[in-house]
Amino acid sequence: MKYDVLLVGATGQVGRYILRHPSLHDMSVAVLMRRASKKDAASELSYHFNGPLPQNIDILLGDALTCNLPTARHVFNAAGYTRLNSTIDKHWGPNVILSLRLAEHSFNVNAQYHHFSTVSAAMFRKFALTEALTPRLAPRNIPYTASKITTELLLPYVANRYQIYRIGDVVPDRALMKHDFRRNHWMSILFGCGKSGFEFIPSDRIFYVLTGTDIANCVMALAFNSTSNNRHHVLGYPYTLKYLSQFSGGSGSDIGQRIAKRVSHLLWKDETWVWPIDNGHTLRNLTNLGVEHEKLGDNYWRLFSSEARSRLFRGETPTHEYSYPGAGEKNTSNITSTDTAIS
Repeated sequence: MKYDVLLVGATGQVGRYILRHPSLHDMSVAVLMRRASKKDAASELSYHFNGPLPQNIDILLGDALTCNLPTARHVFNAAGYTRLNSTIDKHWGPNVILSLRLAEHSFNVNAQYHHFSTVSAAMFRKFALTEALTPRLAPRNIPYTASKITTELLLPYVANRYQIYRIGDVVPDRALMKHDFRRNHWMSILFGCGKSGFEFIPSDRIFYVLTGTDIANCVMALAFNSTSNNRHHVLGYPYTLKYLSQFSGGSGSDIGQRIAKRVSHLLWKDETWVWPIDNGHTLRNLTNLGVEHEKLGDNYWRLFSSEARSRLFRGETPTHEYSYPGAGEKNTSNITSTDTAIS
């Protein structure tokens, strides 16, 4: 059977919003998942829909690195591996090989390949990162950043038709804050630390942030209306540190402050101001398509800050937390102050 869409990473921070997007309601969608059974997979996906799984979605069990992939017109790779401090061999498989296999499959079945890249978060951004430019290595986290950059360099040589979406910092929709909040996201860590976390960051730092719904609206508009190969900066609305820091009241625990120091080196290099990213091309395209980035107001950031402080630092070590009540599989792994997972 030939599907309209093959989605890998449907339960992730971005994939769950892509799967629920209205543009897919009338399309045949194959979701590839690594679960013990289709019953477990269906239970987890049904939770995201707050009801039965739509009939247009087929669940396929298997590992994208080894299984027989189905034929589709569009292949969306929303899978990710974002542990920052690790060895290059651990990043090579999930970040590079998996992406290239999906790109090669797209080429073989004449599909358009859609790649979600966190390379914007993987680099220091000392220089402007344009949408046509492959970024430079970040010296302090070379294994992680090298895998992201290597993937972007190789994709055009493997996929015949592709779209690369460089994603900003994804935060949960307000209505889904309790379920979609990521305790290990570096913004969550900084807010959880309170002002003791933000004090490590230059005062004129700009953050690009968007919600899961926002990213899905932008990506799906670009995905089905872009004919030429492109890199897009789907970064969201820019917020200044001065604005965000007013919502980071309170003081975090010792472990929170230590983690804040670990992640703060991502935000600048040699205390040099980071230039803005060039996302003008994407913004023009989105404007033409009638899509705008949502600006999150004071009430949202108060809620985000409160959630960060209440979840992150109750005296326990932060963990990965992507599971939901009633989900088929719980996936947690410890993070210590010297091994921080971010994206």
